[in-house]
Amino acid sequence: MTIDPPRHKNCFACRPESEGGLGLKFVAGPDGVARTRWVARDIYQSYDGVLHGGIIALLLGSAMIHCLLMKGVRCLTGRLSVRYLESVPIGAETAIEARETGKRAGLYMVEALLKRDGKVAAKAEGRFMHFGD
Repeated sequence: MTIDPPRHKNCFACRPESEGGLGLKFVAGPDGVARTRWVARDIYQSYDGVLHGGIIALLLGSAMIHCLLMKGVRCLTGRLSVRYLESVPIGAETAIEARETGKRAGLYMVEALLKRDGKVAAKAEGRFMHFGD
């Protein structure tokens, strides 16, 4: 199942590349995990040949939001903590996934991984607050 919520249509991460976005398409797994794959283009580099850390944070945060959207939860990021473990080369295919880990005091806890060649290159933990109806 691809996640394409109509209220999320203006999302930079999900908007098609032809419209200035990243073109991410998340799939909801039977295990409750949101997954996508993405290849970084050179316009997203920081140092020569290296994916910008802010884009990595965006990918992880977007995966976490989609993990909750696929459960019918509209939310906003309350806190996002990213740990960078290794650089991601431009042109490398990445696999991004996120799973909910709990709920406390009205906040949803979610974690995400960004992998390259099966190895974790970055990981994140986030807390999300319910938004809207």
